[in-house]
Amino acid sequence: MNDKVKPTLSLIIFSLLSISIIISGSFYSSILFYISIMAMFFIYREINKSWQLVFLCLLLSIFSMIFFDNSGQNVNLTPQTKIINDILGLNVSSTFFIYTIKIFFIFILITLIRPKLENNLRLYLDIISSLFLIYIYTYNTDFYSGNRLAFKTGFDRLFPGSTAVYCFLFMVFAFKMRLPIFGIISLSMGYMTQSRSFSITIMSVILCYIFLPIVKKITNNTGKLIIIYLLLGFTILWILELITLGIIPEVRITNERIFQFNALPVRLNWELLGLKEWTSSMQNIMWGVGNWQDIGPNPHHSLIQTLLERGIIVTATILIFIMNQISNNIKGMEPWVIGFFIISYFFPMNLISVYWLILLTIFKCDNVEINNSILMKKIKNTIKIKIN
Repeated sequence: MNDKVKPTLSLIIFSLLSISIIISGSFYSSILFYISIMAMFFIYREINKSWQLVFLCLLLSIFSMIFFDNSGQNVNLTPQTKIINDILGLNVSSTFFIYTIKIFFIFILITLIRPKLENNLRLYLDIISSLFLIYIYTYNTDFYSGNRLAFKTGFDRLFPGSTAVYCFLFMVFAFKMRLPIFGIISLSMGYMTQSRSFSITIMSVILCYIFLPIVKKITNNTGKLIIIYLLLGFTILWILELITLGIIPEVRITNERIFQFNALPVRLNWELLGLKEWTSSMQNIMWGVGNWQDIGPNPHHSLIQTLLERGIIVTATILIFIMNQISNNIKGMEPWVIGFFIISYFFPMNLISVYWLILLTIFKCDNVEINNSILMKKIKNTIKIKIN
């Protein structure tokens, strides 16, 4: 590829990626994100065999849906999906089936890419991403209960919790690609959600940096990551129960909601309900119950929700795949991984979702230094031509 074309193309692709991530968070429409993944696949693809595990997981999911009919639950569809369903005449079961195939297809593409951005283009990407996020803040946000920032996602309801999750993902992208302006804006918007999960997550990231050598040792391979993920999941659920029962006192650092950590009996009951439904029969344990409703009593816990919807076989397979991908690309991002694990246990974001797709995509991206020797040769040649 021409030396002049390549940097320009990489800036365009990364700008498309950052804008698509923001749109996926603020509009709940992932179409542009899928397009950016396809574009990166054609430009930055690499050869590896990680896709085989995802393909196995897809086959297991299709098997469970066809032979055990676990795709017929009520679905809270996004506005864009509702329009497509009306046009195509799809029902709930077929929608869940198509969603499963689509999202695993994107998982496969993510395993086959390695996007790279030249360091001299970071400022441009930072400005583009920041301006677009400011635009979203200006035209597509509102305040839940008068003081909690939330994106308008089209459900006729505001979700500060999901907004906090996406703001944290924006921060992960900013840190990975070294975009300071975008990172500060994302942090500010996350704070404005007043989401306690966001403050817990940020404090956890800071704590991980304090104990960085230990964190690196416990996150340096797939097996350790799986153990950490499971331990955090059960520990957070246990602490929630202890606070709800009054065994552990509530903590109020300030008068702001974001720093008040109090009992949540309803949330605890929802988590336990998810476990109860999942373990109500061996079929549910093995293959799950299908797509669980998004509104009402649903587990705000990534592991419980995935087990409930997909069963233990698919959950175990996708968990191994995700942790393998993270461990292969975790260098320098260890605290942020722990932070994402924690925030995933406070919102219904199962392992087979756009949240984890975005995380893996960010982790596959890299900054690359300009080759100074090549750059100097170009400068010298330019000077010689002008002198002659």
